[in-house]
Amino acid sequence: MYQLGFCCAPHFTHFCDHEYWSIFTYVHVTKNLRAIYQRSFSRNGSSLNKLILFWVLIFMLTIAQDYIFANLRDTGFYFSECALFNSYWLLFIPIIIGTSYILPKTRILERSLVIKLFCAILLSAVLTSIHLLLFTALVTFTSNLIYTTPHYFSNVLTASISNDLYITALFYTVLPYILDYLKRESSNPAKANASDNLNYLTIKQNGGSQIRVDLGDILSITANKPYTTITTLEKDYLSNFGLAELEKLLDPEVFMRIHKSTIINATFIKEIHSLKNGDYSIALTNEQNLRMSRHYRSRWAHLI
Repeated sequence: MYQLGFCCAPHFTHFCDHEYWSIFTYVHVTKNLRAIYQRSFSRNGSSLNKLILFWVLIFMLTIAQDYIFANLRDTGFYFSECALFNSYWLLFIPIIIGTSYILPKTRILERSLVIKLFCAILLSAVLTSIHLLLFTALVTFTSNLIYTTPHYFSNVLTASISNDLYITALFYTVLPYILDYLKRESSNPAKANASDNLNYLTIKQNGGSQIRVDLGDILSITANKPYTTITTLEKDYLSNFGLAELEKLLDPEVFMRIHKSTIINATFIKEIHSLKNGDYSIALTNEQNLRMSRHYRSRWAHLI
């Protein structure tokens, strides 16, 4: 964060006019950024949205902190300069947006660990340099427009390197991994369906193709490490979903966990028999026989 001196130097004329102009510009730019942001990321999932909003929050918090410090130290607080210098944090947004579109085309994260790490460090050096230079140019250009005594390029760049080089470089080093994680999260079919009153599961097939399986056709789901077997009225499917993950997504009134390795669709129950030891045997309409563990009795006790 920049020192309070950046935000409290009364070296410009017609202060009130400039302050109102700066506030108006800030609100206008913020609205435009929000519109662009919504158009760009509405299709990429809420996780990436939260990453963007994180930097907006940091920007607002740094302004609030400078305001509090100014009052505690009884020094002047000037919104225009405070917003200008804290816009450093907002610059993460366009760079994240650009990187999120360019990075998948480079296939960096599909390479070996050593090459992946080398590329991440190289990317961090490039993005950090771009960030520092963009910010310095922004501050210098803006200060020449609205201040009588503008800030010099070299001074701003030196201060930026001194204050924020390490945190910027660190963030951009891990950014490829963050974007890759968010991409995998947003492309998870189970999580994608969870927000739409789940009516089906999307299962990946060999070769990369996908098939939709209606929940009403599923009789049982059993662990078959490292996969799970989804048994339907027509055939069995292998899936990468874990039982715990599916259990959270499926309606517990219909899909019941009866064993550590089994979930059944209660609408296909044919008969239930006690095994005299607390466990039960359950037969489905497809003649599939499964064990109901007493350790999961709380989830299926109402069936007997």
